[in-house]
Amino acid sequence: MRKVLVITALIFLLAAADTAGAKSVSREVKKAGRLYDEGKYDEAIENYDKALEIRPDDAKIWYNKAVTLYRKAGFSDAEDAFLRTLATGEEDLEKKSIYNAGNSSFRVAEALEHIDPRSALKNYNEAVQYYKKAMEFSPDDLDAKYNYEFTLKKVHDLEKEQQQKQDQQQKDQQEQDQQQKDQQKQDQQQKDQQKQDQQQKDQQQQDQQQKDQQKQDQQQKDQQE
Repeated sequence: MRKVLVITALIFLLAAADTAGAKSVSREVKKAGRLYDEGKYDEAIENYDKALEIRPDDAKIWYNKAVTLYRKAGFSDAEDAFLRTLATGEEDLEKKSIYNAGNSSFRVAEALEHIDPRSALKNYNEAVQYYKKAMEFSPDDLDAKYNYEFTLKKVHDLEKEQQQKQDQQQKDQQEQDQQQKDQQKQDQQQKDQQKQDQQQKDQQQQDQQQKDQQKQDQQQKDQQE
């Protein structure tokens, strides 16, 4: 079965106005791109951050940073960065961002699946919504459609698994409760039996004392005669 697909191509900035700030941004972005190509993702992110200090709302820089975060497996931060590129009016960029936000959320869920299934489900469901939105941008996008169906199946399978686990836990708890109830009943019966045995023993002792007293009284009477 195919895995979830991801678009990780960087988007190079268009030439900006010839200002000191624009030159600084261009320099930092180009440097970050070279570092990215060399696999030096942490350093690349530092340069994207420097560019964002000058142009904090630049969607393309945020996209490039998001791709770099994804490459270094910083999936949660990548998702946030992809979302920073939305509402720009650039449909192609928004489509790629929402699609990759889905991929990022999917990877977060994948990492959580065996340690925190509830959080994993939350992230899988978020990924489903991202892919659904990506299909709205482009109904013919087969990758988004595949990822949507693939992730939706993950949601259903994990929900089923969690329900089975919950049912088994409930069954185990009921068995444990019944065992505890049976043990309490057994303990009470044993306690009642011990009490009954003690009462019987006390009665026998009392009867014997009474019998001994009667015998003693009779002996005393015989001596008096």
